[in-house]
Amino acid sequence: MEENIRAFVSIELPDRVKSELFRVANSLNSPEIRVVAREHLHMTLFFFARMNDDQVKEIIRALESIEQESFEAIVTGFEVFNSKHPGVVFAKVDDKGALSKMFEAMEPSVLDAGLDIEEREFTPHITVARTRRFDKHTIERIEGFVNEAKISCAFAPVSITLKQSILTSTGPIYKEIYSKPFGAVQG
Repeated sequence: MEENIRAFVSIELPDRVKSELFRVANSLNSPEIRVVAREHLHMTLFFFARMNDDQVKEIIRALESIEQESFEAIVTGFEVFNSKHPGVVFAKVDDKGALSKMFEAMEPSVLDAGLDIEEREFTPHITVARTRRFDKHTIERIEGFVNEAKISCAFAPVSITLKQSILTSTGPIYKEIYSKPFGAVQG
C-alpha cells in the first residue's frame, strides 16, 4: 500500500437500503448537485485525509478488536449540515446510540495512531448528495427535497470497513482494505 492514503472507516448498508436511498435522492441529480453513487452509500465513522501504512495497521487492529453485535437502525428523513451553504445532503439515521458508542470505543485507537478527528459532535448519517454551488435555485431545490422527500427504512448494518478513497475527475473510487461483519442481532 502506498504512503499517505486517503481513507475512512464506514458502516456498510444492506443493498436494499442503498437502492431505496439512491432512488429517492436521485431526484436531486443535476449539473449543480451530484448524487452519491448507489454503491458508495455508507455511514462514515471516521475520515482520514492522510494515513500511512503503520496507521492503517493500527486501525485494522482496532477494527479487529471490536466485538459488535449487529443493531437496528432506521433512516428517518433528510437534512443538511449547514442550511445557508447546504453542501452535503444526508439521510438521518436513528440507531439508538450504537454508532456513537462504536465511535467512542474506537476514538482512543485513532488518536493513538496519530490521526486527527473532526472537532464536531458525531452525527450518524448517510451522505446522499453534494454541491459546491450555493445559488438561490440550488438552495431552493435542496430545501424542497429535505422538506418533501419521504423515506422510512429500517435495517441492520452489514459490516464495519476500512476503505481507501481515490479521488478522480469522475468521482471517488473506493478500495476495501479491511472488513468485519457484525454479529447477529440480539432480540
